[in-house]
Amino acid sequence: MSYSFENKTPEEVELQLAVIETDVTSAATTADAAQPKTGNVFTVATLPDASANTGRVVYVSDGSAGSATGAISDGTNWKVIGTLGNTCAAE
Repeated sequence: MSYSFENKTPEEVELQLAVIETDVTSAATTADAAQPKTGNVFTVATLPDASANTGRVVYVSDGSAGSATGAISDGTNWKVIGTLGNTCAAE
């Protein structure tokens, strides 16, 4: 997207700058969302409230009969995604 400040009033320039700031923030947020996350590591005992984390995915170091697993909140409980072990790979 291109922006031009030529022949703009100070108010129009200020508005355009606000739009640019929003675009930059949105792009940064989108780029950040695509990055792997760290800090979502819990034990069963330290999992946050499931109702406040609907849809959140976390790593639970002792979540599946003592083995590490991924978990997702369904809004009521943390559900095991699957025990870790299979490697992600393109077929």
